Amino acid sequence: MKDLNLPAWATLKKEEGKNPTIELDPNGFVPEWLKKMRAPETVDQYWLECAFQCAKLQLNDAVKGTALDPENSKKSLVLLIKNRPHFAIKTFPPGAGVEAATRGKKGMPRARDFYEKLK
Repeated sequence: MKDLNLPAWATLKKEEGKNPTIELDPNGFVPEWLKKMRAPETVDQYWLECAFQCAKLQLNDAVKGTALDPENSKKSLVLLIKNRPHFAIKTFPPGAGVEAATRGKKGMPRARDFYEKLK
């Protein structure tokens, strides 16, 4: 079984009798993923959602094969994003939109495409 290696913006929280939780700090992962994706200076909902989804995919990969992997632990893993009002998606202009980050749109890659290319 491999060791868990989380990015600096993710913290493991374990409480007796509860499913393990990884807390994500948008102050860390949003700037990191926006830079990797070469997002424009003016960020919209599309870019923000891509950053959120890439962070989740990165954590899924970090957990795979470890004791926290739901396949091994038989427990659900909870991903909790810290409340950072300045990254609330509804406060950003829509741009290509959240759906384009998930499903893609002409000329706009899906978040998963960014992740696969940049991981």
